[in-house]
Amino acid sequence: MAAAAVAVAHRLFTARPTRVRATTAGTSSLAEPLAAALIGVLLPHEHLTAPAGAGCAPVLAGTVITCLPPLPRRRAPSPEDLGPSTGRA
Repeated sequence: MAAAAVAVAHRLFTARPTRVRATTAGTSSLAEPLAAALIGVLLPHEHLTAPAGAGCAPVLAGTVITCLPPLPRRRAPSPEDLGPSTGRA
């Protein structure tokens, strides 16, 4: 079972960078320890310790924040947006 899991993980890891942007590949590479911990808890029913859970939280938060689409930039107001000019300096 372990050999098959390693083979599948290696195949996915080596195939991924050719199909996605570099930022996405880098972000998902950082999330691999989180995925390993989750799989360890779900499949062989290992126990997640408090320090491991505390370490998973910022990795998950950072991955989610990094994967969110960028916020739209606010444009500077044009002179028409500011209203009529009084001509005073």
